[in-house]
Amino acid sequence: MWAAGESGLMLSAYDGVTVSARPASGAATLRALVAVDDQLAWAVGDRGTILATRDGGSTWTPQLAPMVSTLWAASFADAGRGYAVGDGGAVLRTSDAGTTWARLPVAATASLRGVAAAPSGGLVLAVGEGGTVLRSTDGGARFDRMTVPAASTLNAVRLAEDELRVVAVGAAGAVLASDDGGLTWRAESTAPADLYAVALADRGAVAVGAGGLIWRRAGAGEAWSAVPSGTTVDLTAVKLAREAPTFGWIVGGAGTVLYTTDGGAHFRPLPSALRGLLTTVEDF
Repeated sequence: MWAAGESGLMLSAYDGVTVSARPASGAATLRALVAVDDQLAWAVGDRGTILATRDGGSTWTPQLAPMVSTLWAASFADAGRGYAVGDGGAVLRTSDAGTTWARLPVAATASLRGVAAAPSGGLVLAVGEGGTVLRSTDGGARFDRMTVPAASTLNAVRLAEDELRVVAVGAAGAVLASDDGGLTWRAESTAPADLYAVALADRGAVAVGAGGLIWRRAGAGEAWSAVPSGTTVDLTAVKLAREAPTFGWIVGGAGTVLYTTDGGAHFRPLPSALRGLLTTVEDF
């Protein structure tokens, strides 16, 4: 597990439960971490920051972004093809593992907060302010704006391994779902607080948000419900392990790190000496 946050704050837990601070990667707040394996990963954040590691996080190297405003999220289809989204409707794309990034001509001005790229093809989804949902089926050459039953900001989007099931979450507890790769959407639930992030595993999902909210759906067709978190700080990110999705982590304000060994049915705190805001967590 790796997590990052304000002022380049980073921490890791190589065994998943023993949290250690890492040297700060820079002064910019990092908003998202994305890994394609246990060695290759990227971090994006404020002032157009893009960092890459090829050694499991031991060293991080800046990559040049064609913008200086905030990048809120990133997603990689494979080790070469990746996307990052941010303020002003920015969608960046790389086809060479981040050696070069280009801004795509997207007809959107709303801040984009989340992105998901399908490994097997050209499907890319981006979400953001005002209920914005953008969809591409050709690797970002063209994005179409989808009609969705929400006007509030959408903060995150996740695409299941079948590349059909999608969940997006956002302000006012919005939970939207799609079963056709983001072509059509429905309102699936309304959580009791803003939601900032979501993770998928099998047919279930875990979302996190304001005031310590953990909002979970155990399986397909089941209702969403709250899971006790033991905290009232805002929870900003959640990740379920790729190889063992029963194991996962949540991070948030005041250096909060929670973990689960049962797919999100229960969470427990992990001791950490850090007290800064953690904004993102990833499974390396």
